[in-house]
Amino acid sequence: MGRAPAPPARLSLPAHDLAHLWWIALDGQDPYECDRLFDVLDPSERQRCGKLSSPGSRVRFTVSHGAARCVLARYLGIRPHNIRTTTSRWGKPELDGIKPILRFNLSHVDGIALLAIARTREIGVDIERRRDAEFVSAVSARHFARNEARWLAATPCGRREAVFLRLWTRKEASVKAVGGRLGDGLPLPVAGRCRSLVVPAPGNRTGSLRLRDIRAPRDHAAAVALTGALPFRAVHHWWRPEFTESTGAAVAPAITRQG
Repeated sequence: MGRAPAPPARLSLPAHDLAHLWWIALDGQDPYECDRLFDVLDPSERQRCGKLSSPGSRVRFTVSHGAARCVLARYLGIRPHNIRTTTSRWGKPELDGIKPILRFNLSHVDGIALLAIARTREIGVDIERRRDAEFVSAVSARHFARNEARWLAATPCGRREAVFLRLWTRKEASVKAVGGRLGDGLPLPVAGRCRSLVVPAPGNRTGSLRLRDIRAPRDHAAAVALTGALPFRAVHHWWRPEFTESTGAAVAPAITRQG
């Protein structure tokens, strides 16, 4: 195994009206890089990784969770392997006893992971790949709000899967923001043509969420949700490992985009 990354220069904490989104490529990483990222995982993450059935799945888990730790470490000013987390009742991870307090959430599909970070508002993120027509019809008819199911059924076949994916990611991001179960979010009404909208909190919770669609690679959709109705902007970063041999620092690139 390689030497664990040291804490590099700190990143500025996100402003209260911003969500920082980090895109992480999970495939094609150097084996040495994967070893270094595995070193920063905590015992529970290593155990979860070891239970995955295929080598490819284990590599993707290692890169997504290891890279997330490296990014969070830059905001917190500590070594990645010193980050301690706990989970809510339904499994949402949270920082445990670490200042400054950051809210974060991680989603991944195929070879892409998306890490979302906010300063004070709870945050949830989801990225998904397009599903087949049979899955879309079955899930929307059984679980979606009645008006959403009718809207999907009336949508031309060529666009139906894309519209479904937009609704699905909005629902899952909302559930993840409040640390709930997916079953609470499936009936949540999230239809709307605007990229940003306010929806009620899922389940029996009070309050509201601000949702925002995120530009995603072809045949994918993504959404991010923050608690509260106040609008926010998304700032995009692309993570790639650039190692400095003298420090072992995992340096994230300075490429950003707002939107």
